[in-house]
Amino acid sequence: MYRLLWIGLCFLSFSCQNSQEKLRKFAVNPDMKKESGKDVTLFYSDSGKVTAKIMAPTMIRDLTEKPVTEMPDGINAVFYDKSGEISSTMTANRAINYQATGTMEAYGNVIVINELGDTLRTEKLIWLEQEDRIYTDQFVRINTPNEIIYGDGFESNQRFTRYRILNIRGTIALGSENEAVAE
Repeated sequence: MYRLLWIGLCFLSFSCQNSQEKLRKFAVNPDMKKESGKDVTLFYSDSGKVTAKIMAPTMIRDLTEKPVTEMPDGINAVFYDKSGEISSTMTANRAINYQATGTMEAYGNVIVINELGDTLRTEKLIWLEQEDRIYTDQFVRINTPNEIIYGDGFESNQRFTRYRILNIRGTIALGSENEAVAE
C-alpha cells in the first residue's frame, strides 16, 4: 500500500515538474519576437487612475528592443478625466503604439469626439501620452454646434477641449438646426 502511494507521489511530482518546465520554456522563449491577440483591451493609467482604454480587434506586439504594438484592424479609444468620467473618444482604421516613447499614431478615418460633442476628423493623429497632447500636420475638419472649421495642422490636449488649428482654410457658421449661414 505504502509502496503504491510512494510511486503515485513520485509520478505526480515528475509530471508537475515536467509541465512547469515546459511552461517555463514557452514563457521565456528567446526566439519569440512577436505576440498577437484578438479582441484586446489596453488600459493606460496615471497614479493608479485609468486615463485611457484602447480596444482593438487585432493586436500584434513586437517584442524586440524597441517594443511596438500594431493594431491593424482599427481601434476604439476612450479617454477619461481625473474624476473617471469619459472626456473624449477616438476611432481609427489602424494604429501603432511605440511603448519606448509613449507615442501612438492613428491612421485612416480618425474621429475624435469630446464631451461637448465637438468632432475632429482627419487621416492621421498622434497621441503623446506623457504630454497629454494630440496633434497632426494633416487636413482636419472640426464640427462644433456653431460652426464647421477646415484647416491643415491641429494640436490639442488629449481631451480635445483646448485646441487650435494651425492653418485655417475656412469656417462655416451654423445657424439654427445646423444650417449653414453665409458670412
